[in-house]
Amino acid sequence: MKSTEKLFDNFTATDTTAWEKAAREELQGEDPWKKLTRSYQGFSIRPLYGPNESSGIDFKLNAALESTRGARTWYNCPRVTVNDPVEANASALEHLQQGADGIFFELNEPIRFAQLLRNIEWPFCALNFLVKDHENAHQEAILEHLGKQKGTTLGIWYGTSTNILPSHPSFRWIGRSIASPGTADEIAAALESVVRQLGPSFKSRSADFGFRIEIGTDFFVEAAKLRAIRAAWQLILRRMEAPDSSLFIHACSPAWTQEAYQPHGNMLKATTAAMASILGGCDLLTLDAEDSTQSMMSRVARNVSHILREESHFSKVADPLSGSYLVENLTQQLTEQIWSKFQANHSA
Repeated sequence: MKSTEKLFDNFTATDTTAWEKAAREELQGEDPWKKLTRSYQGFSIRPLYGPNESSGIDFKLNAALESTRGARTWYNCPRVTVNDPVEANASALEHLQQGADGIFFELNEPIRFAQLLRNIEWPFCALNFLVKDHENAHQEAILEHLGKQKGTTLGIWYGTSTNILPSHPSFRWIGRSIASPGTADEIAAALESVVRQLGPSFKSRSADFGFRIEIGTDFFVEAAKLRAIRAAWQLILRRMEAPDSSLFIHACSPAWTQEAYQPHGNMLKATTAAMASILGGCDLLTLDAEDSTQSMMSRVARNVSHILREESHFSKVADPLSGSYLVENLTQQLTEQIWSKFQANHSA
């Protein structure tokens, strides 16, 4: 027999006044707005949000053009530190054979890329490189290797050079790391650095940019931070009269050890960071194992992304946080701060 009872008839409608009264009683007379509002990295987080708090920023995450990984697409790219290219190649191949979508190589001394990338089929994965020393030698070597590739070579290069690097149809040469913890100042400085680097070439090279940012433990703040970077990027494109292009964001979760949360503290932190990164709109995701020399720890870190995609279905919805009053408000606050600081830096 079909019930005609409405499911929510037994629930009384509430408003902000009712919440404030209940909260004040719980806090023994203290003002809940003062008691429960907290400040973090220059913006405020209140205890309650409603429809009037929705963002004035015109922003949303679009569905990915590539359908094989879902509407919310990201590449799971474990970090491999390269000291010996043969050992690094073996580690990279193990990750890829166990389901990773690509690799994030951290380069040290000059190496032979043919040796490092032996048996790795670049068109089917994303290869990304971070270099701090011997940058010119690494650039020449990867350029030579890229010239021999056929098909798509998805990936990004993170260096320190301010020279205008070559353009490539599927490999981004202009990667920048946003200093941790990724405050509005640090994000604005990173955005400004790449705009200044290209100067008059910005309009034609805006699609070559990409940013790497470390993700912390505050889920909603970190998710809103990625959204705000994209929203600020759109404002920059409009100001520079550049063609619309989607910013490439690489989210990283560094190894994290807290004695109170052992033995699985890093797994818990990596999962929180991964969820914030994915729902915030990252393109690449790197989750560091607590100890990368331990195969089980590496497997756990690598599988966080697999589980979120295959079992938690994070890839099914393009922008699942859209419409969240809290996230929309945080996105607006951060975007306004980043944009204001970018304008101040750019006009200086």
